[in-house]
Amino acid sequence: MLAAIINSRLPKKADLVIIPLIEETLKNGLAYLFAVSPLPVHLIFGLAEGLLESMDKNSFLLLGNALLGHGIYGAVAYLLWQRPILATIAAFTLHALYNIQITKRLKFFR
Repeated sequence: MLAAIINSRLPKKADLVIIPLIEETLKNGLAYLFAVSPLPVHLIFGLAEGLLESMDKNSFLLLGNALLGHGIYGAVAYLLWQRPILATIAAFTLHALYNIQITKRLKFFR
């Protein structure tokens, strides 16, 4: 919910880098704060985001995409969890690169 509130107040261009930074910091920060694995935190976040996007756009393909994407970011964070800052930077980098790539592809197909 916190990520959704923050994201809704940012300009659309923030999708590329700022939002992934906020989301990955929140997810990994919560996992670290509560001393739990980052993977389920990422998957729960992906489920919530995917459900919201799916209902908003009336396409449940977005649910699978959100679960897969956030699952990958969570798996990377999990693999690097001995160094939480590195785990967060790696997850953020993948998330930002994904957003940049998908934005380029969507503009290409329009």
